[in-house]
Amino acid sequence: MKTTRVLLVDDDPLFTRLVAEYLGLAGGYEIRVENDSLRAFPSARQFVPDVVLLDVVMPGRAGGQVALDFQDCPSLREIPIIFVSGQFPPKQEPAKDDYSYLAKPFALPALETLIEDVLRG
Repeated sequence: MKTTRVLLVDDDPLFTRLVAEYLGLAGGYEIRVENDSLRAFPSARQFVPDVVLLDVVMPGRAGGQVALDFQDCPSLREIPIIFVSGQFPPKQEPAKDDYSYLAKPFALPALETLIEDVLRG
């Protein structure tokens, strides 16, 4: 069974801890958490995730800006991004329309299903 590498970027440590623990217990996931949006890009370059869970509204750098950073990097542009936000529709629109979205709060099994669907294409 292949391990899915997930980069979780959200400024809420309680949220990231909950999601990381859930995915860890589900098995088959390696999770890296960044609670500082300014660390998302360098962390992704080092970790090379299979999928990114990205909050839309964060201090420092909004999720749409982080997504643009990924689009500009040849080694990261093909990594799927799932935007998560408590504001839907998001006030800060993501960089392009072909991203997946998940509204907070959400059921954790729905997140796992969405990750699997996004990775299958």
